Amino acid sequence: MRDIVQDMDIPDFLWESGYFEDLNSDERKKYIGFRCSDFDMDAYLHEPSCYDERLPYFSIIVSLVVLSKYLYFLQEQESNYYTDSIASQEQALPKEKEESVETTPAKIVGKSNPSNPR
Repeated sequence: MRDIVQDMDIPDFLWESGYFEDLNSDERKKYIGFRCSDFDMDAYLHEPSCYDERLPYFSIIVSLVVLSKYLYFLQEQESNYYTDSIASQEQALPKEKEESVETTPAKIVGKSNPSNPR
């Protein structure tokens, strides 16, 4: 199953991944001998395991691929939600006033000013 998850985005991943090599000879023969024109989508949709006898583990593989891709999708959505949530929280926080730096010298009351003697 690890090979399937790693290779499921490759076209023809069942034959290109290590999954096909892991099947025993009888199971491999079933896959090789299966004609795609024999596949009845209505029957499969009604009962996903209906082809498991002719295509070993087929319904399990389809479930694994669909659920794995759905999990990746949800994780991406969660990540986007988390990022958006953090950005929203940062915008909602009050910004601290920037302390203005005075460019003119400070006047000290009660002291004599050396440049302006009294």
